[in-house]
Amino acid sequence: MIPRLKLNRKKTGLTVTGYVMEMRVELDKDKNFVALRPKYENDVVTIPSEYEYDGISYPVTKIGKSAFSEIKNLASVIISNSVTTIGDCAFYGCYKLGRVFIPDSVTEIGNAAFQFCFGLKNIKIPASVKKINKKVFANCYLLKDVHIPDSVKKIGGGAFEGCCSLKDIFIPDSVIEIGDDAFSSCESLRKIHLPDSVKKIGDGAFQYCKSLVGIHIPNSVKRIGMAAFECCESLCDITIPNSMVMIEDKAFRGCSNLTSISIPDSIIEIGDYAFCRCKSLTNMVIPESVKKIGVSAFKACNNLTSVAIPDSTTEIGEEAFAWCPNLKSIHIPNSVKKIGKNAFAWCDGLEEIIIDDASLLVNAGLPKDVRIFDKKVTLYNIIQELRQNVQNS
Repeated sequence: MIPRLKLNRKKTGLTVTGYVMEMRVELDKDKNFVALRPKYENDVVTIPSEYEYDGISYPVTKIGKSAFSEIKNLASVIISNSVTTIGDCAFYGCYKLGRVFIPDSVTEIGNAAFQFCFGLKNIKIPASVKKINKKVFANCYLLKDVHIPDSVKKIGGGAFEGCCSLKDIFIPDSVIEIGDDAFSSCESLRKIHLPDSVKKIGDGAFQYCKSLVGIHIPNSVKRIGMAAFECCESLCDITIPNSMVMIEDKAFRGCSNLTSISIPDSIIEIGDYAFCRCKSLTNMVIPESVKKIGVSAFKACNNLTSVAIPDSTTEIGEEAFAWCPNLKSIHIPNSVKKIGKNAFAWCDGLEEIIIDDASLLVNAGLPKDVRIFDKKVTLYNIIQELRQNVQNS
């Protein structure tokens, strides 16, 4: 196979834009020659360091957008050290591509450059690369070994999404941000090291990592995105750093083996569905800093037996504790001014609620047999009873 090249505007280097093969021709019914693309037989591509164009030799500096995309039999790529850029989708959908050597000259690997390269088992990203772009290695189903150099500052959105054979990965302490869905659906990922340099974990970053047992989140992290650990079914415990102020929506939804979680007193809000369907969670201590508990925040936490709502909380969202059948009792402090619809609906085991103002429970969906201890009413009754006793004496 012969690479097809194009001279750049400044006439300083060539870009590989595709490939050229000898053509087959055949006669059609009108006896005209028709050019046909031949069957691709050569499974190795070598990107040369230079190429002669109009009698002048130029360095090959770039592999263009979609240059080799969807070549089904391509198995091996050798890139010369003159190349600095691998374009977007350059090898997208090369299903049999199993071997790629990326030289240290490469400074940029484009979006989805190797997405759907099912045969790729290991990759070494050179130290010249500072950012891993979006979906670069997404859906590389056999990828097991990845080397990320300490030059990388950001792992882009969906960079390793769907790499279901990836078991562990080391993130160097140069990385500041992990993008949205970066490791989403890496179903075999068991452990991951997050360095103290990481400040942001994007939305869905580790979503559906079903084998992830534990993860240390450093104090440098200021935001864990929405659904960041959603449906991490093997995750047992997690400590949220005190550098954060909010637990985002769906952050730990569906973490069915999560038995304990430590929430620091820096957290002001627990987002919607944050711990929904955390079936193994038995008790929850909400720190004094939390002002709002979001919609369905603890919905369907089947084994939750107790929860302590602090004096700082002013709002409990709709269905916040719905479908918690083992929740026995709950104390709602006088700081709470709003309780959403069905906040305690289908809590069949709920026996008592202690509250300052029972009128807040009108639409809470309480079981019929629950005992409500309204502090104001109870105190009024006690005073009236004492007065009656004094009068009768």
